[in-house]
Amino acid sequence: MAAVVAVSALSSGCSKKPAEPQATAEPVAFKAQAVIPVNLTLLKADGQSGRVSPITSNYRPQVRFPLGSLEATCTVQLPAAAPSLEPGQSSSASLTCDTEVRVERAKPEFTVVEGGKLVGTGSVQLP
Repeated sequence: MAAVVAVSALSSGCSKKPAEPQATAEPVAFKAQAVIPVNLTLLKADGQSGRVSPITSNYRPQVRFPLGSLEATCTVQLPAAAPSLEPGQSSSASLTCDTEVRVERAKPEFTVVEGGKLVGTGSVQLP
């Protein structure tokens, strides 16, 4: 009888649970003209990237999101408490893009381009 209990306990401990399907996080889509909260870092001029001058609200660079194959023109709005952003600094901000953009939940990053030159990086603040 003890052998039956031991075998039963052993087999129940070895049983495998069916693997749960891995949930793939759907990208987050922002419609054209939606306000997108972000953290933005302006890069210092360094050869082929960065800027030498600060930006202010209504700055309109090209923004590249990894899920999009195209660049979107976006308007940057800085907080009233920090009306300009110097190269080398970071700030919370918002983007309003001229076209729909999609962001990966696991990697909500983007790059800011001006005249084909990388001038900034950032991440979308997802809920």
